[in-house]
Amino acid sequence: MKKISMARMVALAAATLLSSAAMAQQAPNSRLYVNGAVGASHFDADCAGTESCDNSGTGARVMLGYELGGGLAGEVGYMSFGEAKATVDGVRAKIEAGGFLLGVAFRAPFARDWDATARLGVISMKTKVSATDGVNRASDDETNTAAYAGLGLGYALSPALHVELNVDFSRAEYADAQADLRNFSVGLRYAF
Repeated sequence: MKKISMARMVALAAATLLSSAAMAQQAPNSRLYVNGAVGASHFDADCAGTESCDNSGTGARVMLGYELGGGLAGEVGYMSFGEAKATVDGVRAKIEAGGFLLGVAFRAPFARDWDATARLGVISMKTKVSATDGVNRASDDETNTAAYAGLGLGYALSPALHVELNVDFSRAEYADAQADLRNFSVGLRYAF
């Protein structure tokens, strides 16, 4: 049985530290980019007791990102998870959810012209509830901070322009009730 050589371990550790320091001195390949996407949204809301219920809508997002290097990027933007509609005893109600977000993205290429993205952050989610009986109207909203996460698959049309398929997740809250949100979208990312 071979014993671990401490001298060899120190030499390997020193080589690793020196190569890390050399990489840290290189300027990261940082670029600004915009990302926009539109797609199908879904509210995981309970439809029990309604005459009609539609939990799907159209969601959208727009983001500004800055590539920090090593596949990591910081992002800010706005995301809408669309709306859900229901009717109970002639009263039509609508719930909308969306807000401003701040997060990080990690992008990794896995094949020629293809990359995968994972996103994680926080969103200032505004949940708006409105109702009408045909004569009277009422609306109210509540804003809370929620986590959001997303996954994406991108294909490079050119070095600067990518088409992306995304799925994003978050949660809406209103009056101590919650609904999980999901948005499947297709969009473009353009790097400056």
